[in-house]
Amino acid sequence: MEGSSEAIVEERQEVVISPLGGNPTLRIGYFLKPTSNHIEDSTFELLPKSLFPETTAPVPKPENLPLDAAFYGWLNPPKYWITWEERLHSRYHNLWKKAGILEAIKASTFRLLKDQNLLLGLAQKWYPKTNTFIFPWGEATITLEDVMVLGCYSVLGAPIFTPLETEEQKEKEEKLKEARISLTRTRTKKAAHFPWMRHFMENDNDLEHEAFLSLWLCRFVFPNARDTISERVFPIAIHLAGGTRIALAPPVLASIYRDLSLLNKDLNSAIKWGSGMDHEDCIAVSLWAPFRLVQAWVLERFPSLQPTPRENRQNQPILAKWHEVKTLENDNVSLALDNAGNCFRWRPYTNSRSFKFYGKNANWVFLNSDSDDELLSFAFCLRSCDLVGIECIEQYLPHRVALQFGLDQDVPASVARHKKTSSVAWRNYNKPVNGCVKLYIASFTTKPCVTSQYLDWWKQSKIGSEGAGKVSDHVNSCTIRRSEELAQASSLPVEPKGLSPPPGFPPKLKVDEVGDSALLRSNEKNRSFGNELDNDQVPRPTTAVEDFSLTENVIRESKRARQDAKAETKVKESSSGKKNLSEAKMSASPLCDANGFVDGSHGESSSHRSIDLEGVAKLEARIDEVERIFAELKQRQHLAPRFEKS
Repeated sequence: MEGSSEAIVEERQEVVISPLGGNPTLRIGYFLKPTSNHIEDSTFELLPKSLFPETTAPVPKPENLPLDAAFYGWLNPPKYWITWEERLHSRYHNLWKKAGILEAIKASTFRLLKDQNLLLGLAQKWYPKTNTFIFPWGEATITLEDVMVLGCYSVLGAPIFTPLETEEQKEKEEKLKEARISLTRTRTKKAAHFPWMRHFMENDNDLEHEAFLSLWLCRFVFPNARDTISERVFPIAIHLAGGTRIALAPPVLASIYRDLSLLNKDLNSAIKWGSGMDHEDCIAVSLWAPFRLVQAWVLERFPSLQPTPRENRQNQPILAKWHEVKTLENDNVSLALDNAGNCFRWRPYTNSRSFKFYGKNANWVFLNSDSDDELLSFAFCLRSCDLVGIECIEQYLPHRVALQFGLDQDVPASVARHKKTSSVAWRNYNKPVNGCVKLYIASFTTKPCVTSQYLDWWKQSKIGSEGAGKVSDHVNSCTIRRSEELAQASSLPVEPKGLSPPPGFPPKLKVDEVGDSALLRSNEKNRSFGNELDNDQVPRPTTAVEDFSLTENVIRESKRARQDAKAETKVKESSSGKKNLSEAKMSASPLCDANGFVDGSHGESSSHRSIDLEGVAKLEARIDEVERIFAELKQRQHLAPRFEKS
């Protein structure tokens, strides 16, 4: 299908490679907008090199850090909460379902054991500018889909700042305020959670339902004052009690983004200053977001950090799997996260009952205002927007983590951030679905890939200067590179740049027609890269994205060396000697055109050169360097199994 301005997902032919490694493929790719190559004259930003440290130092244990991180938003169900929930469930479950909070209330009855060491290790990887985690192997984040599945919060509905309109609603709000004030006159001097619950459970009060939802919001959704009922949740509770759906997922995720950025900043300062600080100079940070969702996100996506979950019965929220389950002890969470690229679960929810539209076959669907709520919810998860929280507005950039939605990943375009009011930001989030909007649903069997230009962008980020800014020239090179890759992939003996075998391993690629696209893949008779090394038995390259750039560099240099060697031999064998070496090199390179461009898939031009004795010496030096890098790669692969065992 042709892309359109109303399509959330862009469809185009690309040379892609699986994040798990393997051969390049020319196929139709599906990308979340906006991508840097999709926007004319756009620029994108490299990630700062500081996000890719050469060594990963372990985060000191919380007790050894000059950091006092108070997770006030991590509140488990109080005594009698389950009793109160069960009593009201029988009377109001239909209203809760209509308001989209039935499963979210059920999820609040489960107790998760906090692992502060795990949370600090994860926060170290947070990048506030993009609201994503930056790992050596790729970029990931907590998305609206995660909040919708783990917390069971709705992405659809009215905003949290929806005012009360009827006199009856306003009267209920005044009564709730009076009840709160009466509790502040007691010995505790505050409207604490337990006295509030006891007051409305023991008295026959017509506001019990609104009071229950107010406590639920203050304790599990929007905690903002320690163990205290806040007046700001009363309008939300009254709307929910009347069956009005409120979009709770956006403000919850906004609070998580806000507090992860705050924790990342103070954690880095504490690590930098070290344990030599005086106790009175300790950095204090108060965190009010529901971080139990953050920990559940880690447990769902990182099997290497996952303890044995409880058996999750049918119709139970996902959080039930981690009810009172003790997490694994780990002395270096940061290192474990850095080395989890092989097993990271990009799509852990494909079998979830929350996504019934997932099927065995991928398909395009057309959305309008009458579409199924599940499809509309998923569409909201895919759109870049601003999330309106309580006293915060955070940017949401799902196009940076398209693999988490089963879509292919291209270089993410930089999305400008402008100061917005809550109402403007909400309109940006809640764009109406007018007419037909195209949405691509990847099947649960789909294996999403990344483009070659994305790998190049990732490599450039790693080796770029500190705080690299906009690099529009690189966008142009990516555009040239793409067009050349597609042109090369359409002719038979051509192989994509950066994926040729090392010296001594002849390429055996062929092109098969699959529908309307060409598929580049290795000949079935061809053995794998690692198995062709008969003596050393080097395993396949690791699956982490961090190794793509190194592998690509080794192969690229090997290919150039082989082409140069062939060209030199061709000149020596020429009896007439009339052809110069640059002509021989052009005829020896399948990726070289009449203008002298070599390795066009990367947009690199090469002038006509001649090789003299000095050039031969440089060639030999280059081959030595390639062999050294290749040896380092082999050593890394030998060490990988040891780490996994340890």
